[in-house]
Amino acid sequence: MEYYVFNTEQEAIEAEAYISAVGNYPRTGNNAKTGTPEPDKQKAERWAIPKQRQDGKWIFQRIPEAIRAQYPQAVKDAFNATYPHVVEELTAEWFSGELNQ
Repeated sequence: MEYYVFNTEQEAIEAEAYISAVGNYPRTGNNAKTGTPEPDKQKAERWAIPKQRQDGKWIFQRIPEAIRAQYPQAVKDAFNATYPHVVEELTAEWFSGELNQ
């Protein structure tokens, strides 16, 4: 699983806020049978919650390629230019032996 990695908490918070805004969060669940919105049901408030690794860096899960491909290149370029980061694969060492989701 890939994660965005940032040097500071503030960078991670701002980057996640950008992704959530572009992704139109919060999102309300739909009825599986009818497809109609159900505002009283499950709701995703944001894309992710940044977490701190043992090394002090801040991370949150990367958007899957299938979703990233749906957005214009200008949106991706703006994210990369405004929120400097690297992408890394999740490892057990990040969280003192725990794999947090």
